[in-house]
Amino acid sequence: KYSFCVSLHQKAVKMGTYWFLGYGGGGFYVEDKYFRKLAREWYGEFNGEKVVLVTHQPPFGLQVDWLDSRHVGNKDYRAFIERIKPRLVICGHLHETVGTMERLGEIKIVNPGWEGMVIELK
Repeated sequence: KYSFCVSLHQKAVKMGTYWFLGYGGGGFYVEDKYFRKLAREWYGEFNGEKVVLVTHQPPFGLQVDWLDSRHVGNKDYRAFIERIKPRLVICGHLHETVGTMERLGEIKIVNPGWEGMVIELK
């Protein structure tokens, strides 16, 4: 029905010079053994490539996962991000952090929310 849309769940899709790696997993899982397995494969295949990571849940320990005075993000996502160093991380799930943009070192992390946002990749 929507030929212009691509499902990224557990997939790697190349667009131009970037690899978009997607994982839709749960909502409030602090750890995700299925993602960990996939992350090992992805690290071996995409380490050193230009990567954009797209996840449903945010990574742990940042502004983007702050809810009700605690962090509710995923520690496995955070570990993968620190290891592979994607150019951009796009996440969601938390309505309270919609529009949040922050950096983890050189890595930009955003929760664009339901209205979305335009991000230029170079």
